[in-house]
Amino acid sequence: MQVNEALTRITGYSEQELLGSSFDNITHPDDRATDHRNIEILLGGGVTHLQWEKRYIHKQGHTVWIQLTVTLVRDSQGNPAHFIGQQQDITRRKQSEEEIKRLNEKLEQRVAERTAQLEAANRVLENEIAERARTEGALRASEERFRTIVSTAQEGVWVLDADGNTEYANQRMADLLGYTIEEMQGRTLPNFLDKSTQPDAALEFDRRREGMAAQTDFRFLRKDGTELWAIISTNPLYGATGEYTGLLVMVADITERKYSEEEKARLLSTLSTERLRLDTLWA
Repeated sequence: MQVNEALTRITGYSEQELLGSSFDNITHPDDRATDHRNIEILLGGGVTHLQWEKRYIHKQGHTVWIQLTVTLVRDSQGNPAHFIGQQQDITRRKQSEEEIKRLNEKLEQRVAERTAQLEAANRVLENEIAERARTEGALRASEERFRTIVSTAQEGVWVLDADGNTEYANQRMADLLGYTIEEMQGRTLPNFLDKSTQPDAALEFDRRREGMAAQTDFRFLRKDGTELWAIISTNPLYGATGEYTGLLVMVADITERKYSEEEKARLLSTLSTERLRLDTLWA
């Protein structure tokens, strides 16, 4: 058996130590069965080489991932003579994949939690609106409860009149945009959007007039010029005779999620570049 210097760097063992020991001794216990099974496949005569990923236990005790390509060389009579193994260290790639997986799971969990909170808030508000429509007395009581809920809500609550002007905004909504409630009064929602987003917003709000409720991602601009990415959930409001009176908008801050998605994309790009580099090296 022969080993080269690259393998000694990967495993941390000297050439003499590797030559005097079985590769089973430095292979991760969970990967030994796969090694044996693949060697049996090669010896069976159906294929001449196989490639798989496995783990070594480095001499210092940590795990090293490699991509192993094994080729069976036979003698002139067709009998197995020896194996040639090419081993590429892919530990960094594996670590990147695990980090991307962790970020994705964390992101999905946070989106699910935020979505559940938003849906729960919508149900509360819908129940309150239905209650207000029953009687004049119930309307006054419902309005008071409504204001109590939205003033303390963790989501921004925004009510626009039939012309799209701000009729009401809770403190959370003002804080998200960096304005005071008084500064928001009478201004349209597109006034707080990035200019490139305003045409799409106008189209979306025209659809709301037709009775369509929806959730959409929008990029707002805070008073200080920084970005606020948010999911907005909109529901049209109607008067007692069925006329359109405005729009109820629930706003959830997803800026951190957007930045996480950008970080995920960056990691994927780095991984892709690393794979291309490795493929070029081993081509």
